[in-house]
Amino acid sequence: MNNKGFTLVELLAVIVVLAIIVSIAVPSTVSISRKIKGNLFCQKVNSIVNAASLYGEDYKETFGFETYHINNKTCVDSKTGNEYQVEGGFFNAQEIQVKDLLNKGYLKKEKAEEGNVVDPRTNENMENDHLVVYEKYGRIYVHFGSLNGNESVRESEANQCIQSSECH
Repeated sequence: MNNKGFTLVELLAVIVVLAIIVSIAVPSTVSISRKIKGNLFCQKVNSIVNAASLYGEDYKETFGFETYHINNKTCVDSKTGNEYQVEGGFFNAQEIQVKDLLNKGYLKKEKAEEGNVVDPRTNENMENDHLVVYEKYGRIYVHFGSLNGNESVRESEANQCIQSSECH
């Protein structure tokens, strides 16, 4: 008898092989997706930092009513690998929010249902995130968080994207 088709064992073997392939491929794709969203978040943070730096350059004469304390930092030279100290202290600063950068035209609005500036990892609105813009030895720096040192989880993650900015 010449039956055309597959036996049940052959079909089960194919299904098992496909299940193994899927179990390997899906976690890998999810991991890649997380990395891409993390990179997009850091790019967005850097755009916000650049906008806040421009804001700081334009408004630094209004700094001085509030100060921002920075601890000494140990930095690593990217070329030599040698460590060096960056002096901390109290610096003239101003606390703003991301929405201030939008309202003053330093940051472009996005077209999103969740808000004008959205975290690509969670689709949450970032407009109310706090930034401290401060001047240190004639250069403008930006830190996510408030003047009193409080920062949300996202603000802390944003600072990890710009961690090395004071080390330049």
